[in-house]
Amino acid sequence: MSSSSLTLVQLQLYRYGLLTIVIFGNIGNVFIMFLFKNHWKNPCAMYLMSAAVTNILLLTFNIPMVLYSFDYGDPASDSMVLCKLRPYLSNVWSQMGRYFVALACIDRLRTFSRLSTARYLIVIMTIVWSIAASHSLVMTTIIDGRCGMNKLYSTIYTIYILVFTSLIPPVTMTIFGYLTYRIMKQLRTRIQPIRNDDVSGRQSFGIASRDRQLLTMVITEILVYVR
Repeated sequence: MSSSSLTLVQLQLYRYGLLTIVIFGNIGNVFIMFLFKNHWKNPCAMYLMSAAVTNILLLTFNIPMVLYSFDYGDPASDSMVLCKLRPYLSNVWSQMGRYFVALACIDRLRTFSRLSTARYLIVIMTIVWSIAASHSLVMTTIIDGRCGMNKLYSTIYTIYILVFTSLIPPVTMTIFGYLTYRIMKQLRTRIQPIRNDDVSGRQSFGIASRDRQLLTMVITEILVYVR
């Protein structure tokens, strides 16, 4: 197989791989929102739904632009506004998604599992990352006809990504995910068979089942981010 044919095959695999990710990724995130739509007063569910929203924004904004560039070139190279907004918004949404899942892990420990606290932290996290990622608005620019970064900023940005994307969220999720797993095992042993006339028992069972569902979803999210 010639190098040009191999390149074409790789391009097609990449194209359809990204298309699969954006379709099934968005379906999965919509499913999460639908699954927990009746639990919006639960702090953990709020974190997971917030993460789902930011993931939908990230996938829908980023991947179609990459697919477009395969055939028509990078649109960010022709627009300074798009050149600056693409890395900024991608950074904000990806970081928010990771840290919302981290907050969901911490929430399962019941330390500050309050609805008011969850709302406050979601707003704070949104503001923090909107500000923290603003450096890309300033430093990303069009260089020699291509949207990119200078060498110094590229090095700094790599360190920034390693620390705040590849280190802190996975470590936090792993630690609290393990503790969450232990809680789920304890919760499983607490669920006892109930009689049909035991109303309080049915309510307790419903709460325990909901908590197990949330715990399972949190652990699934951890595996996605930490893998």
